[in-house]
Amino acid sequence: MASLTALGNRGRNIQKAFLGLGGSGVRAIDRLLTALAPGHKFIAAAADQQSLETSLAPVKILLGPNTAQGYGCAGNPMIGRLCAEESLPDILTALEGADTVTLLAGLGGGCGAGAILTVVKALWRLDNPPTVNAVVTRPWPFETGEMDLTAEVLADLPDFCQEVTVIDPGRASGSNLKTPLFRAKELGLAKLVQASVAETR
Repeated sequence: MASLTALGNRGRNIQKAFLGLGGSGVRAIDRLLTALAPGHKFIAAAADQQSLETSLAPVKILLGPNTAQGYGCAGNPMIGRLCAEESLPDILTALEGADTVTLLAGLGGGCGAGAILTVVKALWRLDNPPTVNAVVTRPWPFETGEMDLTAEVLADLPDFCQEVTVIDPGRASGSNLKTPLFRAKELGLAKLVQASVAETR
């Protein structure tokens, strides 16, 4: 089990935060809670109220309560972006005091793909910004997210993050056409979590 606690240059503990955006990000946070030692921030943020209700995260943020009204983004990243913009004050408040922030998201739906750049840019604009890393999965071929926006996210993230880890879920999971869809997605999610654990070392 990896330890989340590291000492900074002045002898104090470095505060690390993990923020899961959208359905895949929220599920990744749940797995991280069992894979990593306690002591830092684990935050789940999604526009789908149901996904948050079943999450184990100690901090939960409903994104865009006025925009999406708890019903999610219907695979539309533009709605995800609007939801993140509406809820930015809540997100930044939850991340206050973190020295390092790792964002987790799948780019095949609406919430994660739409929200992640909004959050990254807001953190980058802070007077004393944290170190930001991102761990994301590419869309599955059948997912409904807009490919142009996914390409924009992948192109822009390195400008605002110290490190970006991009996972191809099909290749990472070792899945093929005979692999049940749910199992394939779970294997891809496991890789997302594994890469996030590596961020703590």
